[in-house]
Amino acid sequence: MKLSELTKVEFWIATSLYGFAILLLVSNSGDRTPSQLEYLAKGANMEYSYVSNYLVPELFRFSILYFSFLLLNFCIIPALFKANSRALSLVILIGLFLGIGLITSVTYTYSKVYMFPDFNSTQDAYNHFFLKVLPILRG
Repeated sequence: MKLSELTKVEFWIATSLYGFAILLLVSNSGDRTPSQLEYLAKGANMEYSYVSNYLVPELFRFSILYFSFLLLNFCIIPALFKANSRALSLVILIGLFLGIGLITSVTYTYSKVYMFPDFNSTQDAYNHFFLKVLPILRG
């Protein structure tokens, strides 16, 4: 199998998995049985919306993972093997990981809205959501 054929197969497998994940996500939106997140949010006296607290954050999360895979697999990794564009590829790679972390943290704040009353202030909640994975920054 040629490299170009393998690349096409990788692309279509990743796209099929992404499409299947989105299809499952959207097909579940018509089911109006309360989810665990809805019970947790209502138990914490927080407003809960399936679209804004689950569907949109998960859609962003799936999309950022899919597009990051495509960028990493088809642009950054091949460029790392070329000596003349290695530095730019490393900068893009670091930016990609920081972007993934930021978007994941933002979607986490929307999907974990029920946790906000557990903190003394909104800033404490944001510190938990955004800096949870970086214990060095929390001191």
